[in-house]
Amino acid sequence: MNLNYPLRVKKVIPSNRKYKCPSPGNGYKFNMKSTSPWVIEKNIDPNRRPRVILSAKCLCKGCIDPATRQENLSLASVQVKAPVQVYFRKKRRWIRETVMNSTGCTCVMPK
Repeated sequence: MNLNYPLRVKKVIPSNRKYKCPSPGNGYKFNMKSTSPWVIEKNIDPNRRPRVILSAKCLCKGCIDPATRQENLSLASVQVKAPVQVYFRKKRRWIRETVMNSTGCTCVMPK
């Protein structure tokens, strides 16, 4: 069984970096043009296969208003999550588990 996870990503932001909500017109990629902008981070675990999982991190608490291009805190920016099958090393065995991984961000009405 091949437990390698081949991914080809041009740019990944380190997970220990601090972020801020982007200013209007900042960025040219779809994730930065979104009303709920996000960046991709590496989630690294040496006892897991795949060792590296790419996860999305929301940059804003609110959402970018398309009319004013400013952050609107009456809406909330939340992560979109999807299940991912991984293998964890436990003692001398590999155990398959499902983990939830963030794939992007979207705008929602707050609770």
